[in-house]
Amino acid sequence: MVYLYSMQFTCYKNLSLRESNKITLKKLLYGIIYNSIKHTHLLLLATILFSVSCSPTRRIPEGEYLLNKTSVEIDSKELDKKELKKYEKQSPNKTILGFKFHLFLYNLASPKREKFPSAWFRRIGEEPVIWDEILTEGTTDQYQKYLETKGYYESAIEDTVILKKKKAEIQYRVELGKPHIVNKITYKFEDQNIADLIMKDTINCLIHPGERFDKEKLQDERQRLELFMKNNGYYKFNREFIFYEAVELINEKKVNLIITVKENVTGFPDPVTKVKHHYRYKINETFVHTNFTYYNDLEDEEKQKADTIDLDKNHVIYSGKHKIRPEAVLHPNLLNPGRVYNQQDVRKSYSNYSSLGVYRIINIHFNELDDWLVDTSQYKYIDNIIELSPRKKQAYQYEIVGTNSAGDLGVRTNFLYNNYNFFRGAENFQVKLTGAIEAMEKRENFAPMKEFGIETSLTFPKFLVPFKAEQFTRKFNPRTTINISYNYQDRPDYVRTIANTSFGYKWKGNAYNLHQLIPVDFNYVRLPEGIRDQNLWNDIKDTPLRNSYEDHTILAARYVFEFSNQVIEKRRDFVYIRVNLESAGNLINGIGQMASVENDSTLFHVPYFQYLKSDVDFRFYDLITQDNRVVYRIFMGFGYPLGNSETLPFEKMYFSGGPYGIRAWSTRTLGPGSVSDTSTSAKYANNLGDIKLEANLEYRFKLFWKLEGAFFIDAGNIWTIKEYSNRLGSSFDWDRFYKEIAVGAGLGARFDFSFLLIRTDFGFKLRDPSIQEGSRWIDFNGTVDKSMKSRFVFQFGIGYPF
Repeated sequence: MVYLYSMQFTCYKNLSLRESNKITLKKLLYGIIYNSIKHTHLLLLATILFSVSCSPTRRIPEGEYLLNKTSVEIDSKELDKKELKKYEKQSPNKTILGFKFHLFLYNLASPKREKFPSAWFRRIGEEPVIWDEILTEGTTDQYQKYLETKGYYESAIEDTVILKKKKAEIQYRVELGKPHIVNKITYKFEDQNIADLIMKDTINCLIHPGERFDKEKLQDERQRLELFMKNNGYYKFNREFIFYEAVELINEKKVNLIITVKENVTGFPDPVTKVKHHYRYKINETFVHTNFTYYNDLEDEEKQKADTIDLDKNHVIYSGKHKIRPEAVLHPNLLNPGRVYNQQDVRKSYSNYSSLGVYRIINIHFNELDDWLVDTSQYKYIDNIIELSPRKKQAYQYEIVGTNSAGDLGVRTNFLYNNYNFFRGAENFQVKLTGAIEAMEKRENFAPMKEFGIETSLTFPKFLVPFKAEQFTRKFNPRTTINISYNYQDRPDYVRTIANTSFGYKWKGNAYNLHQLIPVDFNYVRLPEGIRDQNLWNDIKDTPLRNSYEDHTILAARYVFEFSNQVIEKRRDFVYIRVNLESAGNLINGIGQMASVENDSTLFHVPYFQYLKSDVDFRFYDLITQDNRVVYRIFMGFGYPLGNSETLPFEKMYFSGGPYGIRAWSTRTLGPGSVSDTSTSAKYANNLGDIKLEANLEYRFKLFWKLEGAFFIDAGNIWTIKEYSNRLGSSFDWDRFYKEIAVGAGLGARFDFSFLLIRTDFGFKLRDPSIQEGSRWIDFNGTVDKSMKSRFVFQFGIGYPF
């Protein structure tokens, strides 16, 4: 271990920045602090800035050192530093962008006081991590052992400890050396009955000759083989039957790997081979307890009186009233009598029962029958026991939430009714009543916005199609949903009603992706009074916004694909992708052309829209530590009107800004393009476009209690396909669009109550495309004027923005 001592002194006085006519960090921070004083974010910002100026070592005893930093340098890119650091025996205090915020909170507590606030600061803070030489040596040993599991048996690790001003910094330098390589793989089977099955699957083996000898891969292969065997009927096979023997070739750094599959440890040996064989298992009978919690509490005599419905070898046991039909009880089960046992079917059966929403407890287990039931095909038999405990059939929920739409505050009430077993077949019937009122403060004639709506949906736990889809239903667990809704909006500028009917399907392709197909999505939008504000109509009559104020219909079909490789049980980086494809009016137009109907762009005597639309949402979640993560997001959307439609309908156009977009702008106030809109329509915050590009980066970190913090930067804009005379600069142009990218940054606070996350964000406009080119980036000269204040926006939201 190498020790380096430094006698350099650190000055904790105020840091002065060189004055310049250009923007400086100091001026920008002063501007943010001044304008955020009315918001709760000031506490977060001020605390972090204050923690930088205070010495974190002021409570470190003499002769001891605060573990300030640990770093790892590896002479090759073969290994991930992040994986290696997981085996660190002693880590520094948690940081937020390099600041030891939690240590700062702990140091705020007085060592001599046990009452509030000192006790509270100690509880939410983190005590200093004192450097321990023994733990440093332990880390080196742990690193060495980890490298050996990765095949590096001749690696060298040197740790250097730098001690300076009561701080310790540890540098680990790793020289991997040449790894051991797998030379050859040989299989040995004590039970030859399973040899052919496993050898045919070697194409999926995780270990290959020529690759680095990796013990973690060996364990993964054992787990894969166990699952493979169980998916092929070997119910009692487990990884303990698989053994490895590694024979090292002298002076070659190569390993010959022998994989041995042991015989069974139970049962009687074969009279000829003297080997205890592994057996495949079949399902003999299925017993489903529909109310197991109640049934289990009954006396033995009462259990015998329980009503049992027998369907061949399927037995449905009812304790009390038959609340759900036997067919609906058995349908989610994939392990039917006569089928070979399959572990994957067990997992899918769990998922199928859980997705019904009818049961609160689900337990599936198996009882092995006596050996005399072994048949000539070398099968054994097990009974499938499914124990279900139902939830309440009906549920009611009432909520009141505050709203903030482009700065207009309001309140919304929702009443939700659920019936989880509507037709006694696990159908979910839902009714949602909505009422809202919002103060329209930005209107010349102050008047509230009133909204009322009802939405009903009925979801069937199967694929409703005019042909047989039993296998598809069992494999992919689809849902069919019928939705009908009606919404009434009374605003100062118009009265609008929206009626919607949709019919669609949803199913899982595998553990990572989800499909949604909506072949019918019909909207009828009606404005019985037209536009009340004539100035508004004059402003929008030649723009896409006019579609918002005309009667129209939309008959669309939509397909949505979602992918996420997140595994809840494992803390690892993951990706989320959502792709949306939508088409409207094209079927009607095609039928009209075949029927030789010319120039008819109406449906039921109401104009219909014809268009194509697609968008992609890509997100990457980088889990730095348990309490710190960075989220990256890119969104790209494009819509194109077809046929007689000049634009997309208002409901399908893109907008930017708001708590879920570029947060330095209010909802629907950014764009399109470089438009600086001062018209009457701008007062209604309805800036819309046909194209949308957006990129976001957010750093999230845990503070204390339920409070989380975030720093973010957003960039993007929307554009129209067509240029409008009264909206010059709104159209998308390859030579110009990159100059019209808006940029905003800020900080946020989140209150995470597990069941609900309340979020507030404070955004600041760094680059405004509506300003004349050449002056779009912020140029803050140290004063805070009216134009500077307009760059700050407060956002309120529920849940994470992405």
